[in-house]
Amino acid sequence: MRQPEVSVIVPVRDGAAHLRRAVSSALEASQVGEVIVIDDGSRDATWEEAGILCSDPRVRRLQHPGQQTLGVSASRNLGITSARCELLAFLDADDYYLPGRFDLAVSVLAADESVDGVHEAAGTWWATAELRSWWLKHYNARVLNGLHRRVHPDELFRSIVEGNNGWLHTSAITVRRHLLQKTGPFDTELSMCQDSAMWLKMAACGRLVAGRLDEPVAVYVVHGDNRVLRQRSEKQHYEDLKDEIVWRWLLQRPQLHSALVVQGCQVARRRMAQGSDGMAAWQSVATEYPAIAEESDFVRLQREILSSGVQAGPCASWEYLNPPMASTHSGTDE
Repeated sequence: MRQPEVSVIVPVRDGAAHLRRAVSSALEASQVGEVIVIDDGSRDATWEEAGILCSDPRVRRLQHPGQQTLGVSASRNLGITSARCELLAFLDADDYYLPGRFDLAVSVLAADESVDGVHEAAGTWWATAELRSWWLKHYNARVLNGLHRRVHPDELFRSIVEGNNGWLHTSAITVRRHLLQKTGPFDTELSMCQDSAMWLKMAACGRLVAGRLDEPVAVYVVHGDNRVLRQRSEKQHYEDLKDEIVWRWLLQRPQLHSALVVQGCQVARRRMAQGSDGMAAWQSVATEYPAIAEESDFVRLQREILSSGVQAGPCASWEYLNPPMASTHSGTDE
């Protein structure tokens, strides 16, 4: 059986100190056909370090036009459009893969063409004891980043949205390149949560199965510069924006009805949390997607709102979260 090769996409900005470790960890995997390093306008020696790593013919380095800084989404998108292999994986420049990273994932994808991707677990390493304490406090003592338990691909979208079964991690996902034709590119409107938005889209329109969840295939490095450590208010803004963007994306794909129902309930709750009157938030979603109105989950949410006696608040405070979708999503659905 022919084993498909993997293109590993590594976006990096000012990451010269970590880049060699990340790239070397990817090159150790026999399934890796190429590593694409995208320098996002670095001011340090990242470009030069990437040039040294290109002594291995499997490594390529790219920059945005004019050496601009366009963000991690645009950098990943550049890597995707430049990739030559059938499978894609992602690796942040300060993280690294563990031995055997692709052993199971590639085998699963080679054996079953109906599988669009494999999600696995990533471990965590902390640069300081203080960061370790912060992480374990805020993430319920979770060292492994991934789903806590296996779920059927048809239930993966709901599991991610409900948020009580862990999450998918960027460095532990392997997907077929053609899945990106369905999802479209990473969203450049999001400077945080852009990976979470992508995994939701993949779970909605693709078939993602679990690989190794009880041991890590990669390591997520937590240090003082991680975006995950930003203030909660900033992160909450991007969580809200992510949910609205995924909602708008789903509205363009009414055939994904089950995902629309799950996301519609999520968006209604988000809008309530933003200050909208409960029934106004519920009605806004029903207006945007009338087919949701009779679904049991959405009817149950309406009953919860009515029984809670939520007082009227400033309606439509969520409107700033709704950028025009045509400018941010260019992918086509199959």
